Amino acid sequence: MQGLPNKPLWVTEMVAVWGYVQRNYFLTKRYFMWEVVWLVYVTINAMAITFIGAGVEAIGGAVDAKFLMTYLLVGALLWNYLSMLFDVLSETVEPGNYEAIYSNMPVFGLAKATEHVQAVGGRETARRRLMRGENEPGVPSTE
Repeated sequence: MQGLPNKPLWVTEMVAVWGYVQRNYFLTKRYFMWEVVWLVYVTINAMAITFIGAGVEAIGGAVDAKFLMTYLLVGALLWNYLSMLFDVLSETVEPGNYEAIYSNMPVFGLAKATEHVQAVGGRETARRRLMRGENEPGVPSTE
């Protein structure tokens, strides 16, 4: 690495962080208003659910209204977070484009639900799978 200036590690890290910020900015720039709409929707939804707790006390319910409102608010926020998380995951992971590795275990999970494939030969290491067998594993397979 001759010819490169010797920069402090924090400068290199800040350049990487700035690149990440720019990437996210340009990815979301055109969808910014939809992000605002989603934020307003989630806020109104959580408030509406929380007001159910206030309404129970108003109609004469014998419950602790503060506890119920807190319980409902936390539930609504958790539900919205999980909804967003699964939405992002469903857009990120394509069907059939995943990998699960089970070592010395019975067939279960994805292997049982789809197809159990032995990790031997060209499938023995991740590098061999990606580079089409151009890498030798540390421990040769039994086949």
